[in-house]
Parts: sequence; structure tokens; C-alpha cells
Amino acid sequence: EDPYVPFPAIAWVTSAEGLVAALEGSTPNIVVVTNVSVPANAWGGGRVRVGRDVVMAGWPNRKTVVDWQGVTDVIDLTGNQFTARNLVLMNGGQAANASWYPPWAANLTLFQ
Repeated sequence: EDPYVPFPAIAWVTSAEGLVAALEGSTPNIVVVTNVSVPANAWGGGRVRVGRDVVMAGWPNRKTVVDWQGVTDVIDLTGNQFTARNLVLMNGGQAANASWYPPWAANLTLFQ
């Protein structure tokens, strides 16, 4: 059996719009190829429901930045896991329902 993830199971992201589309889609693996800054208007005014476990990764040995621009309450991961690898996450906003989560999850912003 091939131990590697097949390419169709990976969403390759190069823009804010691509990142939002990948989160809304069904692909379990998201690779952020370039630095991405996600403004509030990229979310389309609503909340993205992520109905699966997701791994979002940057390129190995490179500091790929995802800047959330302080946007709050736009991703709903209810019942699912989100794993970030090889990424610099910046300016993450706190979720409106942050009291539901353990303190470490509500304050998972690495750089502000």
C-alpha cells in the first residue's frame, strides 16, 4: 500500500479565496503554498462549517504565514479536529463561543 497521500486528496492554496474554498470543501489536507492574508470580506459574511478533520500545512522548512487579520467567529469546527503544521499563524480572532473550549484553545493565537 502506498504510504503517501494522493494528490487529489490535497487542496493547494495560494490566496485567501482559495483557503476559504478549501475549508468549505471536502478535501482533508490543505497545503498553503504562499503567505496568505485573509480579510473579513473573504468569508462572504458568514461562517464556514468545516465538517471533517482538517490538516492545514505550509511548505516544510519554510515559514509560511497565514494572517487571519483578527477576524472572529468565522470557522465552525464543531466535532472536528484542526491540525496546523509548518505554519506561522498570525492575528487570529477569538471565537464568539470561546467559553465552550479549554483556555488553551481559546487563546491559540501565536503572533499578534
